[in-house]
Amino acid sequence: PPQPPKVRFNDYQIDGFESDIGSRVTLWVVSDYSCTRLLTKHAARAAGTRVLVAIPYRNKGRNDYHRKRRQLAAELEQKLPQLAARLDLDYIPALVGRDLVQRYRFGLLWPSSGLLTIWHLICQRTSFRASHERTGVSDGGGRKNTSSHAGHGGG
Repeated sequence: PPQPPKVRFNDYQIDGFESDIGSRVTLWVVSDYSCTRLLTKHAARAAGTRVLVAIPYRNKGRNDYHRKRRQLAAELEQKLPQLAARLDLDYIPALVGRDLVQRYRFGLLWPSSGLLTIWHLICQRTSFRASHERTGVSDGGGRKNTSSHAGHGGG
């Protein structure tokens, strides 16, 4: 049977804890704030792991996501050009953050990278199911959600 994914966050530590948490890493999640610093600090770890960056959809009331994403990509290319070319790096989409913040009325607060990642993975799984099951997916309340945007504001 396939092993479940192992998601690790920010400056995670495995050394000395392998017997409790294992040593496998499927996905390494970092915030935009710590991304460049952590990729520099753990370049060997980064080169062999899928990296997912959590960027706030909104910062201090204004939508900064796309500007911050461009800025971070340029910073990685400038400071870590060899690593940047080999990285399996992706970003949690802006719409995922927007949906979470609006759906659960965060106001001007921003959810943690962990919460944003969990929501992103739930949305990916729901969207995958919705696009691959003609009958739709359950929304958890016994109802079927046949929206093509299941998990992204539908329901």
